[in-house]
Amino acid sequence: GTVCPVVPTPVGTGTLIAGGNYNVTDNNRIYDNWRFGTMQFWVPAPLRDEFDPTKLFDTSHGNQVTDNIMGIKADGTVQHNGLDHWWDDQGMGNCWEGNVSSRGKATHNFLVDPGPCSGGGSKLLPGLAVKDVGFLTCSQYDRADPIWRHPIGCTWFDSPTKPTDQATSGPLAGLLSTPETSSLSSTDDRGGEVATWLSLALVSLAGVRLVTLRRRARH
Repeated sequence: GTVCPVVPTPVGTGTLIAGGNYNVTDNNRIYDNWRFGTMQFWVPAPLRDEFDPTKLFDTSHGNQVTDNIMGIKADGTVQHNGLDHWWDDQGMGNCWEGNVSSRGKATHNFLVDPGPCSGGGSKLLPGLAVKDVGFLTCSQYDRADPIWRHPIGCTWFDSPTKPTDQATSGPLAGLLSTPETSSLSSTDDRGGEVATWLSLALVSLAGVRLVTLRRRARH
């Protein structure tokens, strides 16, 4: 049968930081994730039942993704990620550098250059609405409700297509079409071994929950 997650997570994603601060993801091999190798977005305060206006942009700061090998197994086998990195452009002090890509150049959807880690990383910007609309819709997920088990407009639970040598890496890649502190690898639900570590701060209607999940299964 199908295992329904307790919290909404995008199928085929290696690492997900949703509303997390000061996370370091470094020196890993992140491969064969059919959606994104790494994914990061902010969580607006009202979705956490936090209505203090000074805390509106208090998430997704100071995260570093460095020195990872994207899309290449330890034995040298190439297993691309759909995109190496997905980010909604929000937050300050975030940076991605020193990551090696299976395609020779990192594929991502960044609209702004976050800058080097040594320079302090990204500057404070609100999340790009066209990128964030996906998780706002998916945040309404409720596995106990036959309607909200797959919210209208949410594509997180749809199996992405298998990555190829060519990836769409434009500004909205992976959004308008389906196309790096733990060691991560996974395959989607088409078969094979799934070994995924997720450290998540996820939105629910009751607020924010911090979830550390390890799942290993064979389909």
